[in-house]
Amino acid sequence: MARALAALAGREFDVLVVGGGITGAVTAWDAAQRGLSVALLERGDFGGATSAESLKVVHGGVRYLQHLDVVRVRESSRERRALLRMAPHLVHPMPFVVPTYGHGMRGPEILAAAFILLNALTADRNRGLTDPSRRVPAAGIVGRARGQLELDLGHRFRLGSDSWLLVDGSLAESPAWATDPRTIGVSKSHATLPFEGDDLDRYLRLPLGYRSSIFAPQTRSVAPVHAWALRLWDWETKDLFHGLVRVEVSPANGVPATADLISRRLLAERVPISTPDPRWDRLLYGIHSVEQYLRARAGALA
Repeated sequence: MARALAALAGREFDVLVVGGGITGAVTAWDAAQRGLSVALLERGDFGGATSAESLKVVHGGVRYLQHLDVVRVRESSRERRALLRMAPHLVHPMPFVVPTYGHGMRGPEILAAAFILLNALTADRNRGLTDPSRRVPAAGIVGRARGQLELDLGHRFRLGSDSWLLVDGSLAESPAWATDPRTIGVSKSHATLPFEGDDLDRYLRLPLGYRSSIFAPQTRSVAPVHAWALRLWDWETKDLFHGLVRVEVSPANGVPATADLISRRLLAERVPISTPDPRWDRLLYGIHSVEQYLRARAGALA
């Protein structure tokens, strides 16, 4: 990192920021945007300490809801909206699922009530965002109808055919899928990551067309699988998850030769994508068609 110590010593600045993590960088940027002269001091490298180990999630205030901290919920939602507008190359909407347990404080009833309150407090979360792919949808409870429909459909397909079955999601939800040598799961979500440290860095920085080493995901689901990451599109100038999917197969297929063959076939299915989709970089052509069909049937499945 270049250091201009002589320039710092030779003039007077309006603002001195100590620490080049996310808070210091944003503070320096905001002050400079207001016309102030700014000096930033960092003993190591930018974002090299606490900021480097964070999840890098712009959560929009949901974490403050459990304490009913309405002010911080509103403030976080406004800041997320601003970052979506100002830094489209860095900030992207990322769907995620929160599991529920029982019917107490961790149950779906409490979470549904919390989402109603969250949606009301962040009703202006998309104000000024004209690109549909950058808009944050309302939080809601995911019904089981679609998941059960997918399991039933996959079962009926396998009864009548021994062709390859491509599943949009994890195979670990079904023992039949997880042990089927002609079933492949492609997951767009990265809620859990399989490695730490340098291994995780290599995993997230895969170049276009490359796959990671094969691993066995740690999961609470009903069946073990083998998996690897595959980069469908180049992530340079975008976030590390751009174009990154996790491929899951039965343990019998968890060998390098089979992983290479399946990866080549999946890479060939990246195009054509006929219509815009917020997750276009992680959609294969077949999965995209199914997504469009299920959205059209959303009312019937509710």
